[in-house]
Amino acid sequence: MSVGRSCDVVIVLELLSKLVHIVQLPLSKMNDQLNKTIQQWLPFGRPNGQQQLELINKPATTQKSMWLRSKPKIEVQVKEEVRMVASSRSVKAEVYGTVYFILEQDVDCSHSIRLELGFSKLPGIPSALFHPSVIVHWEKTNCTINIQQLLEKTFPLCHYNFTLEVPPIQPILKIRMEELGKVSIFIQLHISATTRNTLNRLEIRLPMPTGNRIARILAAVSPGLVSIVKDGSLLLWNLSPLSSSSNSKLKEDMTLSVDIVMERLDASLANAQALITFTSASSMSGAHLSLLQPTEFKLVSTSELKSSSYRVLNQDATDFV
Repeated sequence: MSVGRSCDVVIVLELLSKLVHIVQLPLSKMNDQLNKTIQQWLPFGRPNGQQQLELINKPATTQKSMWLRSKPKIEVQVKEEVRMVASSRSVKAEVYGTVYFILEQDVDCSHSIRLELGFSKLPGIPSALFHPSVIVHWEKTNCTINIQQLLEKTFPLCHYNFTLEVPPIQPILKIRMEELGKVSIFIQLHISATTRNTLNRLEIRLPMPTGNRIARILAAVSPGLVSIVKDGSLLLWNLSPLSSSSNSKLKEDMTLSVDIVMERLDASLANAQALITFTSASSMSGAHLSLLQPTEFKLVSTSELKSSSYRVLNQDATDFV
């Protein structure tokens, strides 16, 4: 924005300089002098043409024009979903990711765009499907992406997926029958260090299978909040909300031990599954992008990981008949 001298601003400043002297006059003379000054400079509420002409003819002080301009921005969003099923026999986990390319709507780009995409946490190349408008060249675990003609300003750059040997949260669920309709539930979450430091939501839901209903909680030992919802058909363990300060208090192993009394109890409780919902600001793949061309653009990158169908089966069903 060019900064220049405004005639209207100068008129206001001149008026202020005169008002400084007017307010020092006795009250009887102040009103009269104030009316004369306003009529002289602003007759009928408009600047006097003669006064404007005098101000315009005054030599203006030399001022340099300043231009404030930021680099046009390219935003890249890495969004991943992790799915897992854990039982006493096996753990199966997979990650499905998408890289979104976003260019500001008011920015025109006639240049070809070159990006470099890498996966720092993976030993090899994941299965990937790229947008048809891009040209891809792989070299080990990195690839160069060329966008020759930008037809859209927001589109999925690529989709990819890979299998996880070690999931970010490794859960254990044990449900045991006790005397007089009492049931003991034990849940343990082994959280990796990277995930623990970047979690912003963590919630565990234990739906009761058909034919089972919780009457009340006898005792609960755990961090967070434990509650019964949906008329006793769901046990909820909530560790949210999380922040950088609360994340430091998360332990590597988070446990819940709760004793409940069942209003209705059925053997199908042995088949209960706990659903784990979480979001994190760290990707499992370590996907990262750098902008090679054009250099006048600025690259902004964000990552998000969330769970999807992340569940653990009861691993202690021997007490149920």
